[in-house]
Amino acid sequence: MGRGLACAAIVVGACSRPTAEPVEVTYPHDVVVSFALRAIDPTVLDAALAESPPAFDYGANAGNHAKPAQRAAAWFVLVVDAAQGDLAHRDEVLARAHALLAPGSEPTCNGGLDERGENAALSGLAVLATTDLWTMLSADDRARADAVLRACFVAAAVVSNDAGDLRTGLDGTGNFRKT
Repeated sequence: MGRGLACAAIVVGACSRPTAEPVEVTYPHDVVVSFALRAIDPTVLDAALAESPPAFDYGANAGNHAKPAQRAAAWFVLVVDAAQGDLAHRDEVLARAHALLAPGSEPTCNGGLDERGENAALSGLAVLATTDLWTMLSADDRARADAVLRACFVAAAVVSNDAGDLRTGLDGTGNFRKT
Protein backbone atom coordinates (compact mmCIF):
# COMPACT_ATOMS: atom_id res chain seq x y z
CA MET A 1 0.00 0.00 0.00
CA GLY A 2 2.92 2.37 0.62
CA ARG A 3 4.50 1.89 -2.80
CA GLY A 4 5.99 5.04 -4.19
CA LEU A 5 6.40 6.69 -0.81
CA ALA A 6 10.16 6.54 -1.27
CA CYS A 7 9.96 8.65 -4.40
CA ALA A 8 7.74 11.18 -2.71
CA ALA A 9 9.91 11.42 0.38
CA ILE A 10 13.46 10.38 -0.46
CA VAL A 11 14.47 10.82 -4.07
CA VAL A 12 14.63 14.60 -4.03
CA GLY A 13 14.83 16.05 -7.50
CA ALA A 14 14.36 12.72 -9.28
CA CYS A 15 10.60 13.03 -9.52
CA SER A 16 9.07 15.33 -12.07
CA ARG A 17 5.61 14.31 -13.27
CA PRO A 18 2.69 13.84 -10.86
CA THR A 19 0.55 10.79 -11.35
CA ALA A 20 -3.15 11.19 -11.89
CA GLU A 21 -4.27 9.47 -8.72
CA PRO A 22 -3.31 10.34 -5.16
CA VAL A 23 -2.13 7.45 -3.00
CA GLU A 24 -3.38 6.86 0.50
CA VAL A 25 -1.17 5.18 3.10
CA THR A 26 -2.47 4.04 6.47
CA TYR A 27 0.12 3.95 9.24
CA PRO A 28 -0.20 2.45 12.73
CA HIS A 29 -2.77 4.08 14.99
CA ASP A 30 -5.00 4.72 11.94
CA VAL A 31 -3.01 7.73 10.74
CA VAL A 32 -3.83 8.19 7.06
CA VAL A 33 -1.63 10.22 4.73
CA SER A 34 -2.64 10.98 1.16
CA PHE A 35 -0.26 12.31 -1.48
CA ALA A 36 0.22 12.35 -5.24
CA LEU A 37 3.17 10.32 -6.47
CA ARG A 38 5.49 11.51 -9.18
CA ALA A 39 6.99 9.39 -11.88
CA ILE A 40 10.77 9.38 -12.03
CA ASP A 41 12.16 11.64 -14.72
CA PRO A 42 13.32 9.61 -17.75
CA THR A 43 16.71 11.38 -17.79
CA VAL A 44 17.27 10.27 -14.19
CA LEU A 45 16.32 6.71 -15.15
CA ASP A 46 18.73 6.82 -18.10
CA ALA A 47 21.54 7.99 -15.82
CA ALA A 48 20.72 5.25 -13.32
CA LEU A 49 20.76 2.61 -16.05
CA ALA A 50 24.16 3.85 -17.25
CA GLU A 51 25.75 3.05 -13.86
CA SER A 52 27.25 -0.31 -12.99
CA PRO A 53 25.67 -2.46 -10.27
CA PRO A 54 26.53 -1.37 -6.73
CA ALA A 55 29.38 -3.24 -5.07
CA PHE A 56 31.31 -2.52 -1.90
CA ASP A 57 34.66 -3.84 -0.74
CA TYR A 58 36.10 -4.36 2.69
CA GLY A 59 38.91 -1.83 2.42
CA ALA A 60 39.11 0.75 5.17
CA ASN A 61 36.20 3.19 5.04
CA ALA A 62 34.75 1.37 2.01
CA GLY A 63 31.22 2.59 2.61
CA ASN A 64 32.33 6.18 2.05
CA HIS A 65 33.86 5.73 -1.38
CA ALA A 66 32.04 7.88 -3.92
CA LYS A 67 31.72 5.44 -6.81
CA PRO A 68 30.02 2.60 -4.88
CA ALA A 69 27.70 5.16 -3.27
CA GLN A 70 26.84 6.63 -6.67
CA ARG A 71 26.11 3.16 -8.07
CA ALA A 72 23.96 2.33 -5.04
CA ALA A 73 22.00 5.56 -5.49
CA ALA A 74 21.42 4.70 -9.15
CA TRP A 75 20.14 1.25 -8.20
CA PHE A 76 17.88 2.82 -5.58
CA VAL A 77 16.28 5.00 -8.27
CA LEU A 78 15.56 1.87 -10.33
CA VAL A 79 14.08 0.09 -7.30
CA VAL A 80 11.83 3.05 -6.51
CA ASP A 81 10.70 3.14 -10.14
CA ALA A 82 9.83 -0.56 -9.99
CA ALA A 83 8.11 -0.10 -6.60
CA GLN A 84 5.83 2.44 -8.25
CA GLY A 85 4.74 -0.20 -10.72
CA ASP A 86 7.06 0.46 -13.69
CA LEU A 87 8.43 -2.97 -14.53
CA ALA A 88 10.35 -1.91 -17.65
CA HIS A 89 13.66 -2.38 -15.80
CA ARG A 90 12.59 -5.31 -13.62
CA ASP A 91 15.32 -7.65 -14.84
CA GLU A 92 17.96 -4.96 -14.29
CA VAL A 93 16.74 -4.32 -10.73
CA LEU A 94 16.91 -8.05 -9.95
CA ALA A 95 20.32 -8.50 -11.60
CA ARG A 96 21.75 -5.56 -9.64
CA ALA A 97 20.27 -6.88 -6.40
CA HIS A 98 21.94 -10.23 -7.07
CA ALA A 99 25.27 -8.51 -7.83
CA LEU A 100 24.99 -6.35 -4.70
CA LEU A 101 24.42 -9.43 -2.54
CA ALA A 102 27.29 -11.47 -4.03
CA PRO A 103 29.90 -12.43 -1.43
CA GLY A 104 32.43 -9.61 -1.15
CA SER A 105 30.17 -7.03 -2.85
CA GLU A 106 27.54 -6.51 -0.15
CA PRO A 107 27.50 -3.43 2.12
CA THR A 108 30.22 -3.56 4.75
CA CYS A 109 27.96 -2.63 7.69
CA ASN A 110 30.53 -0.54 9.57
CA GLY A 111 27.81 1.57 11.14
CA GLY A 112 27.56 5.28 11.76
CA LEU A 113 29.14 7.70 9.30
CA ASP A 114 31.06 4.87 7.66
CA GLU A 115 27.74 3.50 6.45
CA ARG A 116 26.46 6.67 4.78
CA GLY A 117 27.65 5.62 1.33
CA GLU A 118 25.80 2.33 1.71
CA ASN A 119 22.47 3.79 2.78
CA ALA A 120 21.05 3.93 -0.75
CA ALA A 121 21.81 0.23 -1.20
CA LEU A 122 20.23 -0.62 2.14
CA SER A 123 17.20 1.54 1.38
CA GLY A 124 16.91 -0.17 -1.99
CA LEU A 125 16.84 -3.58 -0.34
CA ALA A 126 14.23 -2.42 2.16
CA VAL A 127 11.99 -0.96 -0.57
CA LEU A 128 12.52 -4.01 -2.79
CA ALA A 129 11.26 -6.22 0.05
CA THR A 130 7.90 -4.42 -0.11
CA THR A 131 7.36 -5.18 -3.80
CA ASP A 132 6.31 -8.18 -5.84
CA LEU A 133 9.89 -8.33 -7.15
CA TRP A 134 11.09 -9.65 -3.77
CA THR A 135 9.75 -13.12 -4.50
CA MET A 136 11.55 -13.09 -7.86
CA LEU A 137 14.88 -13.02 -6.05
CA SER A 138 16.34 -16.41 -5.24
CA ALA A 139 15.81 -17.73 -1.71
CA ASP A 140 19.57 -17.30 -1.16
CA ASP A 141 19.46 -13.64 -2.25
CA ARG A 142 16.47 -12.96 0.02
CA ALA A 143 18.27 -14.58 2.95
CA ARG A 144 21.46 -12.62 2.22
CA ALA A 145 19.48 -9.37 1.92
CA ASP A 146 17.79 -10.03 5.24
CA ALA A 147 21.15 -10.79 6.89
CA VAL A 148 22.77 -7.66 5.41
CA LEU A 149 19.90 -5.42 6.53
CA ARG A 150 19.95 -6.86 10.04
CA ALA A 151 23.74 -6.62 10.30
CA CYS A 152 23.79 -3.00 9.12
CA PHE A 153 20.96 -2.01 11.47
CA VAL A 154 22.80 -3.57 14.41
CA ALA A 155 26.09 -1.93 13.38
CA ALA A 156 24.42 1.47 13.09
CA ALA A 157 22.80 1.03 16.51
CA VAL A 158 26.09 0.00 18.14
CA VAL A 159 28.15 2.79 16.62
CA SER A 160 25.50 5.52 16.98
CA ASN A 161 24.18 4.60 20.42
CA ASP A 162 24.13 7.67 22.65
CA ALA A 163 24.99 5.52 25.66
CA GLY A 164 28.22 4.31 24.07
CA ASP A 165 31.50 5.97 23.22
CA LEU A 166 32.76 3.80 20.39
CA ARG A 167 35.77 5.61 19.00
CA THR A 168 35.72 4.23 15.45
CA GLY A 169 33.54 2.49 12.94
CA LEU A 170 33.45 -1.28 13.29
CA ASP A 171 36.31 -1.50 10.78
CA GLY A 172 38.57 0.51 13.12
CA THR A 173 38.59 3.66 10.99
CA GLY A 174 37.09 7.06 11.62
CA ASN A 175 37.03 9.24 14.71
CA PHE A 176 33.63 8.91 16.33
CA ARG A 177 34.68 9.59 19.91
CA LYS A 178 32.01 11.58 21.69
CA THR A 179 33.97 12.66 24.74
